[in-house]
Amino acid sequence: MNILFRILDLAFEADRRHVLLKLRAEVAQARVERVALRAQQAQADLQEYEDGLRVREDERRRERAEADRATAEWERKSRAHSDAGASVL
Repeated sequence: MNILFRILDLAFEADRRHVLLKLRAEVAQARVERVALRAQQAQADLQEYEDGLRVREDERRRERAEADRATAEWERKSRAHSDAGASVL
């Protein structure tokens, strides 16, 4: 009878350990899923940040091109004005 109780005790212990291992595996899986979601969110945030940088860079390029055109127009007019004044003399 004592052997029977020992066998049952070992069986319950093995079952308890199995259940604990399954629970630990589920907890680990949940952690992995949370980390994966955080990684996806970080990737989305990075993409949004990079898109913002590209938009600002495009705006700077347009502003620089506009400033260059305005400078070229001003220089052209200035030369035309200087040339017109020089021809009067």
